[in-house]
Amino acid sequence: MRRPIIPGLKERDQETNLVTRPITSKLELAERLRRKRTKEYLELLADLDMHSEVSMNVDSVIISIEKHFMDVPKKEQLIGILAKCYLDDCYDVHLIDRDKTILQHIKKSDSLPKEFAKARRLALHPSYACIEVYPDCLRAIAINGEVSVVKE
Repeated sequence: MRRPIIPGLKERDQETNLVTRPITSKLELAERLRRKRTKEYLELLADLDMHSEVSMNVDSVIISIEKHFMDVPKKEQLIGILAKCYLDDCYDVHLIDRDKTILQHIKKSDSLPKEFAKARRLALHPSYACIEVYPDCLRAIAINGEVSVVKE
């Protein structure tokens, strides 16, 4: 029996199973963004509660996040990430906005930018480590790294 030809098989990193060339098709993009998130990625996001806005090097966090999505075309990459905040009772979520390169811990009484507002309730759910916000959908990342897509 012959092995099927799988596009991009030779261009995958053997350790991470990430495609090492840019993704070109919608099908390949959907498959890539549904792939389970790595332990390192989840740990990076969990560490955000240990730092204040002042002590955190936001640029290094965004560079680390972009490294996980380097094969995804820029226009298809996430806008930002929203996750439950454990710093203090007055905060409910923290926000990483890639475009503005900011990390904010958001108080319960504060409003969020429009594109992130729809993700707030999901981010507070105990099953999710974070919510990735994309131009066309939300991706709820479970504590174990599994991805659920929430279409608008």
